Amino acid sequence: MTTNSTGRVKADDARIDRLKARHMNTPQEIDNEGIRIMAEVYEGTAGYQQIIRRATFFAELIERKKLCVDENLIVGSMASTVQGVHTDPGWNVQWMKEEKTVEKSKTPEDKASNPWALEYLIVGDHGV
Repeated sequence: MTTNSTGRVKADDARIDRLKARHMNTPQEIDNEGIRIMAEVYEGTAGYQQIIRRATFFAELIERKKLCVDENLIVGSMASTVQGVHTDPGWNVQWMKEEKTVEKSKTPEDKASNPWALEYLIVGDHGV
């Protein structure tokens, strides 16, 4: 194992090279799990005050969302895979339209939840 030292920090060159190669060779993919959870919660809380719906969604998200924990020093990611892109429709969904996430959905659940997010959050203006 080759290490370089900068002050008190020692770098494991082999590990850095491995992480860099994985980062460069793994294509990004959309992680739709948060949207699926949001669609389920918002459909189940129709008629509730918006603050209750958001709190319920957040509670379900932190309870159920799979995280990516790997050997990277900055442990974890809100996406469930390496190079995964975590979607948060509460922030912005315009990029989802531009990237055609509905058309690129891999599972039937994703194909159902992506249009829901676009319709609900762009057309509906529900204050999410």
